[in-house]
Amino acid sequence: MREKIEALMAEVAALSCKTEQEIEQARVRLLGKKGEITALFDEFRTVAPELKREFGQKLNVLKNAAAAKIEELKEKLRRLEESERQLKLRALRLGVDPDSLYILSETRLSDILEAVDQIQCDILIADSIQTIYNEENESSPGSVSQVKDCTMTMMQLSKADGITVFVV
Repeated sequence: MREKIEALMAEVAALSCKTEQEIEQARVRLLGKKGEITALFDEFRTVAPELKREFGQKLNVLKNAAAAKIEELKEKLRRLEESERQLKLRALRLGVDPDSLYILSETRLSDILEAVDQIQCDILIADSIQTIYNEENESSPGSVSQVKDCTMTMMQLSKADGITVFVV
């Protein structure tokens, strides 16, 4: 069972989809009623009592990682729908130089923080905070725990680096 969980964890981490249909197929294959992760939960019933805690924790981490990855892929797809041209036009209407904007379509907090560090921005707008997740927090994206964790991390970033942060 350990090998199955590790293999699925690697598969989830590498999961890539380009359409809503592909994302839904991946969700059903992994998390659906007859999905691979659901099957592991059924198999969990046969695990020796002394191993239940370990495997239970690993299965929950896998399930949360899969759910987070599906949400991440959905959010990336949604953000790609808004073309670069539309963003430039909006910036011009607001009197902002479009070339001074950096748009990042990312939901993993560590990737966002890394990008902020690399580009040294003055302002960060985190749109849809409920889709952003910290992989160190085992809760699902959008949960109260994740929203608080991500918001607090961005608040600390704001204070430490003097960046104005808007959380939407």
